[in-house]
Amino acid sequence: MHLLTLILLFFSSWIPYSIDFVNDDPNSKVTQSFYGICVLLVTFANVFLSISVQNIKEHKENLIEEIKKRRRKLYPDIIIKIIGLILCLTVFPMAMAFSVFIIILSDIFLELVTLVIS
Repeated sequence: MHLLTLILLFFSSWIPYSIDFVNDDPNSKVTQSFYGICVLLVTFANVFLSISVQNIKEHKENLIEEIKKRRRKLYPDIIIKIIGLILCLTVFPMAMAFSVFIIILSDIFLELVTLVIS
C-alpha cells in the first residue's frame, strides 16, 4: 500500500507542470494530452489505492462499503476523462480541460444534492 501511495504522489506531482504547459499553449494537442495522461494516471493510482485499502481485513464493513461506493463513482469519471483525451488527440485540443471541468462541476452538484437530501 505504501508503494501505491508513493506512485499516487509521484503522478500528482506532475499536475502543476502539466498545467503550466497547458497555460503556455492551451490549443496544443501535446500539452493537453500530457495533462490528460497525468490526470488519468492520478485517477488510476487512486483506484488501485482504494482497492488495496479495501483488501485490508481489519476494516469495518461500513468502511469497505463506503470505499466501494466511492470507487463506483470513479468509473464515470474515468470514462469522461478517456473521452476527453480521445477528443483532445483527434478533434479539439481543449477537450481534456473541459472534461476535467465537467467532472469537477458534476462532483460539486452531486455533493450539493446529497447535502440537500440528507
